[in-house]
Amino acid sequence: MGVILAVVLATTVSFLIASLILRTSKNKGDDDLTEATSRMEAMKGKKSSVSSALVGDRAAAQGEGTVLTRPVRNIVFACDAGMGSSAMGASVLRNKIKAAGFPDVKVTNSAIANLSDTFDVVVTHQDLTERAQPRTSSAVHYSVDNFMNSPRYDEIVELVKASNSEGTAAAAAPAGAEPAAAAPAHGAHAAEPAAAVEGKGVLLRDSVILNGTAADRDSAIDEAGKLLLDRGAVDVSYVHAMHEREESVSTYMGSFLAIPHGTNDAKEHINHSAVSIIRYPEGIDWGGKQVKFVVGVAGINNEHLHILSSIAKIFTNKAQVAQLEQATTVDEVLELFGKVNA
Repeated sequence: MGVILAVVLATTVSFLIASLILRTSKNKGDDDLTEATSRMEAMKGKKSSVSSALVGDRAAAQGEGTVLTRPVRNIVFACDAGMGSSAMGASVLRNKIKAAGFPDVKVTNSAIANLSDTFDVVVTHQDLTERAQPRTSSAVHYSVDNFMNSPRYDEIVELVKASNSEGTAAAAAPAGAEPAAAAPAHGAHAAEPAAAVEGKGVLLRDSVILNGTAADRDSAIDEAGKLLLDRGAVDVSYVHAMHEREESVSTYMGSFLAIPHGTNDAKEHINHSAVSIIRYPEGIDWGGKQVKFVVGVAGINNEHLHILSSIAKIFTNKAQVAQLEQATTVDEVLELFGKVNA
């Protein structure tokens, strides 16, 4: 009996002490894991998927259910170079916000390096949120993993509806004051087709291929990059940067679409704006996602944005994606883009 009582007493004491330790240290788990993954990234020189997931979850939680104390006047999509993924996402969300009855809300896109703390809402790929947050600390941040049809877009629309209601707007502005939209950050692009350069010559017949020969992601990037090279739009260093960009953050957009493009540092290797389009009828693996359309992008200023806006409109419409899949000539593809622009 003495031995049994001693064991029970020791177990009870151990349980109480362990409970106290766990209770006082439970809030440090996430921070310790984040710190550990940050150290690992520094040693390996690349983004950790664990860190990306942590940041993405936190940013998603920050945006969820939020109502700003001021009206939402400007939203920015930010990516590494500000010429591809962000322009597509901005176009998709802009159309949703206009359809919800808020055409005055400005939706722009920008490279993360050009961000300033002048935006109400910032949208980034989940792997880039950690870089964007320190530059735009007063904004609400949303992380997405799919720029074409992320469910986060509906949450942002709801935020605009709630924050731009008459009661919120009246409380946020002095009586008689006119609401003013903040100026976009240096390097930000409105990406609005009507305001952008016409971009004639950005997409040519010779830059559209209906049956690509690549069998994997890297070969498809080379194939799209070669079309840009053949037109003299970029030099070979830009194609290398397209691979570098893909290794850091995927350019898969959803709806069977990927838009490989160079990094922000590679813009000096662009001679003029150009877009190439390659279709892979059987599909290729793109980091675990099936891709049937690869759009290579090299953009200077706003010259290519009207094409990306058209692409965004098409790839958010299942019927038009089906038309692209069934097209038998390049002219059919170009005609479809023309109808969307009209």
